[in-house]
Amino acid sequence: MSKDTRRGRPPRTPGEAKTAQFNTRARPSLKAKLDAAAQANQRSVSEEVEVRLQESFSLETLLGSREALFPAVAFVLSGQHAAEISGHPVAEWRSDRHCYEEAMLALVEVLWRQHPDPGDIPWRARRYWLQRVVGRLAAPFRKMLDEKDLTITPSAADLLAPVGVDRENQAVHAVRNPRSKTRRGRGKE
Repeated sequence: MSKDTRRGRPPRTPGEAKTAQFNTRARPSLKAKLDAAAQANQRSVSEEVEVRLQESFSLETLLGSREALFPAVAFVLSGQHAAEISGHPVAEWRSDRHCYEEAMLALVEVLWRQHPDPGDIPWRARRYWLQRVVGRLAAPFRKMLDEKDLTITPSAADLLAPVGVDRENQAVHAVRNPRSKTRRGRGKE
């Protein structure tokens, strides 16, 4: 019986395609990131590039389009922006309640803009939708809340008023963040 003494890559199984080769250029900073990621994932740089490209196409296929990533981008950028304005470390915006809530509001706004043909939805229907959001957010606290806690009482005009506006005097007041000396809010003093 003869022993197989060949060295190198084992032969491909029947039907397995050979990988295509192509050359590309990358900036040194991107090459360094790829090198570090490949080392961390115990892959060659070529394998790391292939995996990352495949993941990007898989994500796009799963989401249906690149535009589906817009809400995630709005969420992160709004949180970082809120941190920057409030003086909180930008890298830690997720741990700050105010920054996280600003990011959630931006997310809802972007999602509403992508609403498939909202048309002339009356305010009452939108208010009903907001009531459902409040109900879902309050679900963990249901045993502690009563019906008044779960009801949206401001009028549409109050909900649409810019933040920090004294509606009676039409004066704009900046809101001070207790952690920093910076001001946040809309408008000028």
